[in-house]
Amino acid sequence: MSGTIPQEVYSLTKLERLLINNAGFSGTVSEQIRSLTDLEFLDLDLNAFTSTIPDLSPLTKLNLLALAENNFQGQLPTDVSAWSSLTFLDVSRNNMTGTISSAWFANKVNLGSLYFSNNSFVGTIPNNYDDHPSLKDLYFNGNDLTGTIPVVDPSSFTVMEELLFNRNQLSGPVPDSLCTIKNNSPLRPNSTIQVFNALWADCTPDDDNVIRNPCACCTKCSVGGPGS
Repeated sequence: MSGTIPQEVYSLTKLERLLINNAGFSGTVSEQIRSLTDLEFLDLDLNAFTSTIPDLSPLTKLNLLALAENNFQGQLPTDVSAWSSLTFLDVSRNNMTGTISSAWFANKVNLGSLYFSNNSFVGTIPNNYDDHPSLKDLYFNGNDLTGTIPVVDPSSFTVMEELLFNRNQLSGPVPDSLCTIKNNSPLRPNSTIQVFNALWADCTPDDDNVIRNPCACCTKCSVGGPGS
């Protein structure tokens, strides 16, 4: 397939799943998608969509929003209060800009996976990024984030599996509290692998022998710097 999403799709107002990943679509996603208020799964991964992400706030039943590997631009929404059912967000490998709002971490109890990687996000990591009790995967890697990696509550991230900070412009060490959480993570059932098995940061020395993010417990180290 090719071209834009057919207009007929936007008239399917009872549609619950729109899964058109890797379908060869391009162009913009029409604002008419707002009429699909029963949507629970919206997967547009691996296409060539451009422009900004439409206002999807009317889609209050969304459980999965997958927009990875397109050419989406602009900023992420800052008001996500309508998406109380959302468990999965992936906007990785686009051309997104702006900051990552603390609203994404405002104790949305169902949210399990957040992938912000490989865009051009700037600013700092929100201090409340450890507020999700059900968060398993959190990818900040491959952006232009600055500042330090915030300290977390040692009782947080109880089900965390993968936490990626690398390929940014962050400074300072990976907090000891994160290492405490990782080191105390239980083993997976019938396995020697910990549940919290991936913690990546820019902990490899650069050409000047400078380590951006010293880390005592990381599973993978990069040199650092913006982008992927």
